[in-house]
Amino acid sequence: MTRRDAVLLVRDLMSVGWLDRARPALLLLPETAEAMAQNPDDSPPEDDLSQPPEQSVQGLQQLLYNDTENLMQALTDVTGSITNLFPSGGSLPTITDWFGFLSVSLSTPTPGEALGVEAIGVAGVSDEDGPYLGGIGAAGGHVGTETTNLESYAGVERLYPSGIKTGGITLSGVNAGLEIPYLAGAGVGTGTYASGGRGGNYVSANLEVFSTLSVSLGFGFQIF
Repeated sequence: MTRRDAVLLVRDLMSVGWLDRARPALLLLPETAEAMAQNPDDSPPEDDLSQPPEQSVQGLQQLLYNDTENLMQALTDVTGSITNLFPSGGSLPTITDWFGFLSVSLSTPTPGEALGVEAIGVAGVSDEDGPYLGGIGAAGGHVGTETTNLESYAGVERLYPSGIKTGGITLSGVNAGLEIPYLAGAGVGTGTYASGGRGGNYVSANLEVFSTLSVSLGFGFQIF
């Protein structure tokens, strides 16, 4: 774009009231800055006023064309900056083990706090061992009502066909539900478990009878 084209571009922007908003961008262009410096009052020379407006449009098109490469480079730089905000090589936890379970527990019918024992049957599949069956025996208790409480149990686990005793398992969860005191109740629960260097999460649907017997059916998955 020549100096004449830049001056005509300034004139056209003035005519539609864009100059004040466009001035910072125009000053970034060397040829436009030079033209405006030679015409500080933003008035184009008399001999340029006869220039057909079509040439100003052509000049603007040429300017946009010439700046396309710079614009793309700027977008690339911004994209790179956003990408650098995230650590390279990071990944979400991998689920390597899915299982379902059925739990039966007996607890003392004491309000507020209760002690209990729990037996859990497990069936699942893992990436390393394939299908498996297992059993868990645990003791612990909960704080709250029979259906809405915080619970914690600790025990032992054995998996088949490997038959390996893991050396211990802990389960911690939170349950919520509705109940008729000392008669029956139902709710849902979620929690975490840790066993032999492994751990994960589980969810369950719970049924409670007579404040002492609870049955839970759910599923879980290992994440480490």
